[in-house]
Amino acid sequence: MRPRIKSVLALKCLISLALLSPAWSQNVYDDALDAWVAAATSGDPQIVEQFLAPEFQILRGNGRRYDAPNYLADGLPSISRVLKELTHIEVTKSEDVMVVSYWLTFEVDEGNQKSRWRAPRLTVFRKIDGDWRVSAHANFAVPID
Repeated sequence: MRPRIKSVLALKCLISLALLSPAWSQNVYDDALDAWVAAATSGDPQIVEQFLAPEFQILRGNGRRYDAPNYLADGLPSISRVLKELTHIEVTKSEDVMVVSYWLTFEVDEGNQKSRWRAPRLTVFRKIDGDWRVSAHANFAVPID
C-alpha cells in the first residue's frame, strides 16, 4: 500500500475514534440522563410527560409495571431528594437509541419516616424529532437503612 493511502486511512480511523470517544458521547448522555432524573424525581406528571416516548414502559424492583398513562396517573416516585451523584454509568449508543445503566442513591419521605434507597437503573432513550425521550426504564431500588 502506498504511504499516502496509509496516511488517509490512518486519518479516517483517528477521526472515527474521536467521534466515538467518551468525551463526545458523555455530553449527549449527561444532558439526557440529567434531564430525565430531574424530571422523574420532580413528582410532576406534566414535567415527566415531556420526556416519555409513546411506547414508554417502566419496571420497578417490586415487579410493578406501568405504561406512560398509568405511570403519570399513579406511578411517579415520591423522592424527596437525590443524595448522590449518578455513579456506575455505562452507555451504549447508536444513532437513534441510547441505553444507560447507572446507580442513584436517594431519600424517600413516607409519612413521618425517611428512608434511603440505592437504585441500580437501566434507562433506554430513543431520539424523536431530535430530542432524547425515555422509551423504557427499569429501577431496581433496594433500601439502604
